Amino acid sequence: MARTATPGQIAIIHTLVSKLHIPDDNYRDMLSGYNVTSSKKLSFSDADNMVKILVDIARKNNVYKPKKSQSAVGYATNAQKGMLLKMWLQVSVAPDPRAAFRVFVKNRWSIDSVEWLPQEIVPKIKKALEGMGAKYERS
Repeated sequence: MARTATPGQIAIIHTLVSKLHIPDDNYRDMLSGYNVTSSKKLSFSDADNMVKILVDIARKNNVYKPKKSQSAVGYATNAQKGMLLKMWLQVSVAPDPRAAFRVFVKNRWSIDSVEWLPQEIVPKIKKALEGMGAKYERS
């Protein structure tokens, strides 16, 4: 069974729909494109896709403008992603370690893009990397 949307993804979707003043009919049409009637019924990857689309629209309309160091609400910060990548580099023997990290995250947690890594997954990835022999080093 596919993972369902996280509470964080649902909150982001609702927040952006509200900030963008998307009419309810249009929002329902968006959901029907994923064959659901509620954001709670979205799969994790469909919710991830919907968040990306809404964030893109919000950025284009100057409704959402994160600071450079800030990530979208509910998603890993650049510092967290950097920490995980540093740990991955300790254990990876792949010729392209960044691509291998993306594949690792995709295969293990069904997350298509490290850019949209949910905050709640960061400790799980960190623990998996520690189990593989990586050491967390504060910089």
